[in-house]
Amino acid sequence: MSEYQKESQLLLLLDYFKQNPGTTLSIAYMLLTLCGILYSQGFYEEFNIEILKLANVSDLMIIGVSEPAAILMFGGGLLVAYFTDFITRRSYDAQRRWREKPKSFKRRLILTAVYTPKKSISVMFIFVCTFVVYSYIFMTLYADWKSKQVKRGKGKQVILELVETNKLRTVTLLGSTTNFILTYHPDSKQANVYPVDQIKSIVPAAKPSEQ
Repeated sequence: MSEYQKESQLLLLLDYFKQNPGTTLSIAYMLLTLCGILYSQGFYEEFNIEILKLANVSDLMIIGVSEPAAILMFGGGLLVAYFTDFITRRSYDAQRRWREKPKSFKRRLILTAVYTPKKSISVMFIFVCTFVVYSYIFMTLYADWKSKQVKRGKGKQVILELVETNKLRTVTLLGSTTNFILTYHPDSKQANVYPVDQIKSIVPAAKPSEQ
């Protein structure tokens, strides 16, 4: 394991990814998919829907690129990684300066505050942990905000017609998988899961200004 030096570990990673574009695409796709799954799990939990039990493999494979929140989460993760790298390099400078000073309580306190791992692999591990923690916090906050917006009636309204009843009903579309349509009714405050073979038609509802 190499010793940590004052150089951008993030730039080293980017250089590696430039030389290995196939690996870059695979890792980026995997992270996007993970972000999409985390967000979807948090969002649908607010409506007591176990999305992972309703989704099949093909749904999970595209969830990252089809969910804007996942892309936003991934982009924010890159910014978090950049600032983590920046802070690590600044901490490394401060640590070297204070190591040369006489022993004192202040010196010990500052060295503890600006602690920098000795091994590069440890710094990489910090990057990964930071990204995971950030993703979890983002998922929790954004999913909570988004679900509250939907419950206030600000979601995508559609007109749904079921095969059995032939009755039209206006509901909020939460999302869909290959085999299911997920909806929410703000008035009854109830979420419903419909198999696609029970749906006769589903069309966007007219906006109030268009009626």
